[in-house]
Amino acid sequence: MQEFNVSYKPQGYDWKREYAMRSLQIEALLDQAVNKLSGGERQRVFIILCLGKPADIYLIDEPSAHLDSSNISHLHRS
Repeated sequence: MQEFNVSYKPQGYDWKREYAMRSLQIEALLDQAVNKLSGGERQRVFIILCLGKPADIYLIDEPSAHLDSSNISHLHRS
């Protein structure tokens, strides 16, 4: 599998993204390599990446896949 050098650190400050990152507890994950993340951790990072882009409508297929009940609850509140 080909590896890419990708950074998931947000560029700039957005209070909504900051709130979502705190709610889903991903601050500590931002410096880790993607292949080191569990399925649930990866899913939480991808959700923040998606929600960090302004849009009128978000089409997200199974956003709660690989998340435990606590993180699903945080996701719904975000």
